[in-house]
Amino acid sequence: MLPLTRCRHCSSKLLQLERLWLLPDGRHVARRRCPECEAVDDVTAAPEALWAWCSDARRHRDRLERTVLELVEGVAELEPLS
Repeated sequence: MLPLTRCRHCSSKLLQLERLWLLPDGRHVARRRCPECEAVDDVTAAPEALWAWCSDARRHRDRLERTVLELVEGVAELEPLS
């Protein structure tokens, strides 16, 4: 079984969370999209796991936004890719 944040079609680690919702029976559902193979699927998961994924994605997005702003202002330097 692959982790919640891994594409079941191509195993990419770049899976993106598109939408979250709650079913009438209390299950939590996430719609995921893979930017590499364009697969979209819905999975049920524990609310704690979905909350952790959202929080992590938000931190990454905020960090990226700060870096972009710093680059625009000429403050940041690009780090080499590893």
